[in-house]
Amino acid sequence: MSVKQRKEILVFINYYNSKTESFILSQLEFFKKKGLDYSLLAYNYAGSEKGIYSVPIGSNFKERLANIKLNSWKKLWLFFSSLKFKSGWNLSLYQTGLHFLDHQYDFIYCHFGTNGKLIAQLKNISVINAQTQIIVQFHGLDLNRKKYGTDYYSIFNREVEYVIYGSDLAFRLLQEFTITKPKNLKIPVSIDFSKLHEVSRERDIKDTVKLISVGRLIPLKGHEIALNLISLLKLKTSKKILFEIIGDGHLKSALENKIKALGLEREVLLSGWKSHDDVLKTLAGSHIYLYTGIQDQDGRVEMQGLANLEAMALGLTVVSTDVGGVGEIVLDQKNGIIIDPNELEAASEKLRNILENYEDHNHLRLEAKSHVFAHYNMDKVYQVVLDILN
Repeated sequence: MSVKQRKEILVFINYYNSKTESFILSQLEFFKKKGLDYSLLAYNYAGSEKGIYSVPIGSNFKERLANIKLNSWKKLWLFFSSLKFKSGWNLSLYQTGLHFLDHQYDFIYCHFGTNGKLIAQLKNISVINAQTQIIVQFHGLDLNRKKYGTDYYSIFNREVEYVIYGSDLAFRLLQEFTITKPKNLKIPVSIDFSKLHEVSRERDIKDTVKLISVGRLIPLKGHEIALNLISLLKLKTSKKILFEIIGDGHLKSALENKIKALGLEREVLLSGWKSHDDVLKTLAGSHIYLYTGIQDQDGRVEMQGLANLEAMALGLTVVSTDVGGVGEIVLDQKNGIIIDPNELEAASEKLRNILENYEDHNHLRLEAKSHVFAHYNMDKVYQVVLDILN
């Protein structure tokens, strides 16, 4: 009997710490559960966990220049070879390439197109073996044509085997770039149902109505709109409200000030960052998931929204704006409620109706869980990735 040769697999992400996106952590945990053996490459990783490597890249050119040590012929070769590309001149390609002077892989799975471009360039200058297959998964912020330009990812046509996108919106944005050769795979951000905590599908509202939102405190999440909505809702209902916002970001101080200005200190809790397990526990104890995302000034929008999916799977009533790719998940009056961020009076009335008639919306919650299980179940969705990597 022939022995199946072990594949050398590397997953390249931005960060491996509290900044790591939940959907990436979920995918990594799922790969481990399925017995996939991989190494991890992340920027400025300071830990000592086996199999995790660091790209010690400085935050600016001066810091990167200080880290340059051309003390071997391999490093000299890498340095001068990297100057073929703009990313070589700002030294990011050199810093990333150092890892591959001593490590080679059968597959490199890159999260975010920008990381995929660095890997494709390293393959182009033979720092990475020509036989290495590259998989690039886009997540939305990396599909801004105005920022990057149409030809930004053109090197993918020569060096990348697979491009993964998660929504119809992401696919439309991909078409604006000159990426024609790699095989396109639609693999949406999905959830591992084995990790979800069991909750009742028909939770009664006894004392406090618990609303929740999960996401970084950045403009495209629309948290200020949510606060205005809660302020209106407070005037419309006699029920006690608690709206918890989980996440950190540069808008924290502005949101704290707005909470005080609206007199919502008793109704709104900014709980900061939580681990994914703690997020799931908090979701499981809530009634309504409120997402008021918008398009930010740079044109960025939510491509999908992992927290929306988890809330639906856990039996919450999801109330959401129809922005980006969210409308592909939350279907108005079928598995959730869609609101218009520009019509807060009408939106607050929809929320009030849910609060006052919670049991009347059980059919939405049941359909939401069924919809997510059918279309966003990691066991089903990621099988194609496992087949490729195995």
